[in-house]
Amino acid sequence: MTLKPNDIVLIISPAGRVSNENLDNAVRILKSWGLNVVLGKYVKSEYYNFSGTIEQRLSDLQWALDHPTAKAIFASRGGYGLIQLLDKVDWTLFQKKSKLLIGYSDITNLSVQINNIGGQSLHALMPNSFPKAKEHQKSLTSLKSALFDETYTLDWYSPLPVADGEITGELVGGNLSILYSLQGTPYAPKYNGKILFIEEINEYLYHTDRMLRSLDYAGVFSDIKALLIGDFTKMQDNDVPFGQTIEEIITAVAQKNNVPVIFGLKTGHDDPTLALPMGQRAVLTVKDARCTLSF
Repeated sequence: MTLKPNDIVLIISPAGRVSNENLDNAVRILKSWGLNVVLGKYVKSEYYNFSGTIEQRLSDLQWALDHPTAKAIFASRGGYGLIQLLDKVDWTLFQKKSKLLIGYSDITNLSVQINNIGGQSLHALMPNSFPKAKEHQKSLTSLKSALFDETYTLDWYSPLPVADGEITGELVGGNLSILYSLQGTPYAPKYNGKILFIEEINEYLYHTDRMLRSLDYAGVFSDIKALLIGDFTKMQDNDVPFGQTIEEIITAVAQKNNVPVIFGLKTGHDDPTLALPMGQRAVLTVKDARCTLSF
């Protein structure tokens, strides 16, 4: 789903509260791309650490999903709060006229639901993090390309050995903690036959092992075609070390299920956050450690 000049795009804050300065900067950038930007009524609201009460955030979310002419919805930032809204959303109008969702981290909650009903999303830089300096433009350039280009490709080299081959499948996933929290609920992703992408920030190694093993016991890794690993940023260990690196923890679960695992994709909670189309058919090719993901 590509955008064109003069398309209407919406910005809402369904989770954490946003910086007004950062939001204004993002609006300027999106307008410079030729987009018609419309803000949600409560996009700049504050309620403790949230961007408004549950009722305010739900009102803006439902407004965005139901909007008759908008082509995309930007979540201003992640944080926490979307899981409070999932059981209250009416998807009727969205299913008749879907829109592209842009966001990651806590926004994985919403991205998963959109992917589950056949819609598309972008795991990509959010307005609260749009750079103000030229030296931090790689994430923004990637986002613009994913939004406007008819074809979109990511290339990188795996830092760990990986077998050559080609895998085709729909890309699903997002933040590992969110995927773990949704497991066993009606809002869990549909993993069967998909390529699963995961990323994480500021988690303990032992707890990451717990989350992955829980998903494994639920059959997630026996259902997927491949496991694609983004950034695992600022991972923590206990005073008594866990005894495995994050790469070893992930590889153990993948090998148990005979699932190809590919490391090194630069997207997640680090810079750069390269845009990653979700809910779309992807072709993942590996040749001599060079990885290509094409959409």
